[in-house]
Amino acid sequence: MLAMQWQVLYILSIIVTAFLMITFQFYALRLRHVSGSGWFAAFMVPAICWTLNVGIMALAPPETGHIWLNLKYLWIAITPAALFLFVLKYTGKDKWLKNWHIAALFAIPGLTQVMAWTNGQHGLMIRDLQFAQAGILTYIPPLTFGPYYWVHTGYSYMLTLLSVVLVIETTVRSSYLYRWQGIFLAAAILSPLIGNILLIADVTPREVDPMPFALLLTSVLLWWSVYRYYLLDLSPVARNIFVDIMPNGMLAIDGRERIIDINKAMLALLGAETEQVIGRPFTQVLQPWHTIVDDFRSGKNIGPEITLGDRCFDLRVKPLTNHQGDVQGSLIVLHDISQRKQMAEEREQLITSLQHALSEVKKLSGLLPICANCKKIRDDQGYWQDVAVYIRDHSEAEFSHGICPDCYVELYPELAQKRKGKEKE
Repeated sequence: MLAMQWQVLYILSIIVTAFLMITFQFYALRLRHVSGSGWFAAFMVPAICWTLNVGIMALAPPETGHIWLNLKYLWIAITPAALFLFVLKYTGKDKWLKNWHIAALFAIPGLTQVMAWTNGQHGLMIRDLQFAQAGILTYIPPLTFGPYYWVHTGYSYMLTLLSVVLVIETTVRSSYLYRWQGIFLAAAILSPLIGNILLIADVTPREVDPMPFALLLTSVLLWWSVYRYYLLDLSPVARNIFVDIMPNGMLAIDGRERIIDINKAMLALLGAETEQVIGRPFTQVLQPWHTIVDDFRSGKNIGPEITLGDRCFDLRVKPLTNHQGDVQGSLIVLHDISQRKQMAEEREQLITSLQHALSEVKKLSGLLPICANCKKIRDDQGYWQDVAVYIRDHSEAEFSHGICPDCYVELYPELAQKRKGKEKE
């Protein structure tokens, strides 16, 4: 009775695992406009088929076991290759996704199918293949693997481990959000690998294939990565390290106004830590700047320059769009222009001072040494100049010559006398 209960739980675990993975499949298809979701959906197809194949094979009569085993090797061979394609897209190395590269990637899985279906003629895949039944479960007793089986297994392990390495490499140099995405994704990838090793090494009972349990753990890890760290809501691409060292504050929000990325410069402006910001509504995080938030949400023109405290910033808000042009969020960039504004003010003050000095440069001021007799003025070189000449050289004044009444009488007394007589008549 206890054995029967375990067998029922085993079948139920397969059903639950398949249900979770199918749910992810539909979720990925719904987000197919997000970069990488299509490759994730493509990876989930063979993984789902693998899970269902294990369940069908366990419930099938032993006489049909070899058919389901051959189909199982199809999914076992394709899943690591499909996973590797998704990881290439996730880590931003999709430049490797050329048609001939993809074809070469699936060469070994294709050969595995040929070897599996023709194994009875050559035995290069499996030797001494038999099927037995325990309770309601059909299983494979201990067997001997052929040389090609290790080629197939080694290739699958290599792709799986390489996928983990690429994810870890991206995780190490990524922001908080992508870092946790990578951690859970790497753990999800390793789980089936460990389950397969346990099966090959006969660590687990032959009656129970541990792969459904491993895939169940994978599903849970993927679920957490998807719903807590937005694995599929965000474009799963590598985040360049220069984003964190750039002096400008950068903040990215998605269509639901959640903060999906932030760099160190913006964190310093907010006085917050990454884990306090990622995934939260930007209206809460930017509460100290509520005026800007209100203008942003109402669609008002915030303006290219804003003042926060005693600092001035150049503000840029750019829409984040997908390849179809649909807006998926916004990118907010703040460039500190406080120093530039201060320099501009100092420059204006300097220009004003220079203009004032220029207007004063031709204005005579101070003490002028002048002769008490001839009224000549001594210049800076010690030469005595006529007053008219000195004023002309040291100011913008021009002279027109004439004779004053006193000098007229002194120089032309006769003419002055006649004019005076005429005035009396």
